[in-house]
Amino acid sequence: MRLIAILLALWANQHPRKVDSWRSPEPFLRYLRWLERSLWERVGDHPWLRLALALLPPVLLFALLQVLLEGWLLGLAEIALGAWALLFLHGPGSPDEQVRDFCADWREGRIDSARSHAAELTDSSTNTASAASLPLLAAAGLFWQSYRRWLSGIFWLLLLGPVGPVALRLIVLLHEHAQRQSDDELADSSNQLLALADWLPARAAALSFALAGSFVHARDAWRKAGDESDQAARLVAPADLGALHIAHAEQPFDPESDDVEEFLQDARELVGRSSMIWVAVAALLTIAGWLY
Repeated sequence: MRLIAILLALWANQHPRKVDSWRSPEPFLRYLRWLERSLWERVGDHPWLRLALALLPPVLLFALLQVLLEGWLLGLAEIALGAWALLFLHGPGSPDEQVRDFCADWREGRIDSARSHAAELTDSSTNTASAASLPLLAAAGLFWQSYRRWLSGIFWLLLLGPVGPVALRLIVLLHEHAQRQSDDELADSSNQLLALADWLPARAAALSFALAGSFVHARDAWRKAGDESDQAARLVAPADLGALHIAHAEQPFDPESDDVEEFLQDARELVGRSSMIWVAVAALLTIAGWLY
């Protein structure tokens, strides 16, 4: 069932505009705003308690729904729930389209617009980055988004069922909300929880990219990142760039000697091969009877 859910979500993500309305985070964000108005002031300076109030009710309700739908309609309900969970984690938009837009802007010389797309992909500011490094930053961002929006969700779907990707998405949304509200304590607490949730799937994702690309170079980049990497992005992006024989995301990119579009196409193909590795693992686990 979970394998079919993965394949269904993979197909649906090829048509992001048709499914974006199904995965809007707005209901959860409204719930967070309600908590801010009604409960968080009473809780006081206890960020972990506020984190529990924000996450436990929706996660437990979804887990209950998952249990109630088990075996319903010959498993079709579970398949639909699992596919929706992966689509919800993916969120609106498409990193693949952002990469295509980046290539178009780069080709037309719209560096400021290309810089904006690279910032969206990396979830960080690129104002201080040189124009020559933007293609590498875009590739690193594509790898990061493929992990955050897709591969991490597959990991938790296989392990916990649909509630896994949903819980991960809610943690990410809570962390982003706390950052927007300048709630440093809640942001730190949610970031620690997110780092814990990312520890194993980030390493599994880095391994899959290594297998899909240059294993030796990815392994070397992984070793250089080291276990001090407390955030998944500090491990995933270097290892994935290593799989493309790239030393690091700040390495200058010379548009005079390299084809940006060809390079980013290689990055997109690496993401596709890595995704197929995860699908193959899910298929093998299903055949072995360890998944249903």
